[in-house]
Amino acid sequence: MAGAKHVVPDALSRRADHIPSYKKMNLISADIVTQIVEAFSEDDWAKTIINNFKNGDDDQGLQNGKVAVHAKNYAFDGKILHWTGSAQSRLYVPSSRQLRQKMFLLFHEDNDEHFGIDKTFAKMARYLYWIRMYEDVTRFVRACNNCQVNKGSNKQPAGLLHPHDEPSRCWDVISADFLSELPTSEQGNRFSAGCGG
Repeated sequence: MAGAKHVVPDALSRRADHIPSYKKMNLISADIVTQIVEAFSEDDWAKTIINNFKNGDDDQGLQNGKVAVHAKNYAFDGKILHWTGSAQSRLYVPSSRQLRQKMFLLFHEDNDEHFGIDKTFAKMARYLYWIRMYEDVTRFVRACNNCQVNKGSNKQPAGLLHPHDEPSRCWDVISADFLSELPTSEQGNRFSAGCGG
């Protein structure tokens, strides 16, 4: 039956695992996918895998041992290289610094909320793949200026101040305060001490 005549979709025609994972999300635009495809020609690893697929050597008989170990984890649809080493097919992102920077910005800065290393990696790993991606995500998040400035403290909150008991007579309790690094006075002083009882 032609698709136009098939009005009610059945479960098999709309299976989620038949749709490439990057198409399920709206973050990766067609423009970025085009940039990824163009960048394959600059990535030695991607070129090696793609050439093996084009030569019909996708399962065995690959030219070098390193590729033979990993090629079975990839799929090539004639345009896009996918990593299939997990339950869900993921888009392989070539080693273009500019392209990976775009991916970091897409997944790390979501609605002005900057996710930490693990959340950023988990979001990216659902849809994207490249070798040593976790290390790159770690480096990016640690270098993110917003994250460093607005990072929450991981220390215990300071305890409450404990005032002295009410003294029973004068000078029973003495406290001192020291202020330092004040602007220099006319007399050349930069420190102040206060004492009270």
